[in-house]
Amino acid sequence: MLDRALANEYNAMQDASHLMRYELLKTSPRLTSTKKICETRDGDVARLIALNGKPLSPADEQKEEARLNALMSDPGKQERRKQAESEDTGRVLKVLRALPAAFMYRTRAQARARRERWRSSPSNRIPGFHRRIWRRRF
Repeated sequence: MLDRALANEYNAMQDASHLMRYELLKTSPRLTSTKKICETRDGDVARLIALNGKPLSPADEQKEEARLNALMSDPGKQERRKQAESEDTGRVLKVLRALPAAFMYRTRAQARARRERWRSSPSNRIPGFHRRIWRRRF
């Protein structure tokens, strides 16, 4: 079951024909931001729409509009952003491909539900940097 779910996610991440739009809420100890993200074939475009749960002030709205206009008028900047997104996607896909080897899974059928249980695999062969991430995360 996990293999099928990961294969679906892997295929969806590589499929540029199903572009999405969504809101991203980012929270840190001192700031919460909300952005509208639009995926395009040329890379994602993010527009800041709220800070700390409040809509942008007219001045902040103007700054955001200027930022987006600058991005549209600078092909080099767009290309750098697209390259960074491609690199990020590559890292995510690498981690997704490593998941089945990183953990041992056991499915337990219950009345009307399937329950997945997992634990770290002793033969975990995730390379270098990604292995350190898994050890910190789990």
